[in-house]
Amino acid sequence: NDGRLKEIVVDPSVWMKLKGQIQLSINTLLVNNELYNGVYVQGARRAWVNANINTFDRFTFGFYFSGGKYIVREGNPYVGFGAEGQCWFTFKPINSLTLDLNYDYFELSKSFQGEKLYASYILRNVLSFQMTKAFSARFITEYNGFSSSFYLNPLISFRPNPFTIFYFGFTHSYQDLPQLNSTPVNDISKYVLTERQFFLKMQYLFRL
Repeated sequence: NDGRLKEIVVDPSVWMKLKGQIQLSINTLLVNNELYNGVYVQGARRAWVNANINTFDRFTFGFYFSGGKYIVREGNPYVGFGAEGQCWFTFKPINSLTLDLNYDYFELSKSFQGEKLYASYILRNVLSFQMTKAFSARFITEYNGFSSSFYLNPLISFRPNPFTIFYFGFTHSYQDLPQLNSTPVNDISKYVLTERQFFLKMQYLFRL
């Protein structure tokens, strides 16, 4: 509203579809300038590559990687250096069983090879089993290194017809917390249950 330019982005990309159901894309941020908190930050240039490989019937996988300069959005923003990586795969040993695994990593530093502001990862696993046409089960586990927390989520569903469905599941969240006798020299911590939730959902379509 003040007439100042808020953001400029120039993002050329190349997308390719190769033999064997392989897709590959390459992107670059040639220009990435942004007005944040009253400061116009310039030069946050970086590049990334993304690939999906669906060559095999039972096993598909892919990856993503980005590296370069990122805007550090603090009270006084500036340009730092970061890297981000992701890989995933889906494995179907039999038609009724599917395993999805996803790994995400991100780090941000004040400069190239400088002091790290943060660096960690998230690991997520989803196991799905179609027991019958009506019954299915899903089990999710996730570890978050940023918060040192662990998450469990089993779910059972029953769909006797396209208009009726029942869900039952629960969530358990654990966090790595310091204990009472923990000190900076003798760090004692363990995973503590911080949240538990049970849920039941029923859905039925009434035709009028």
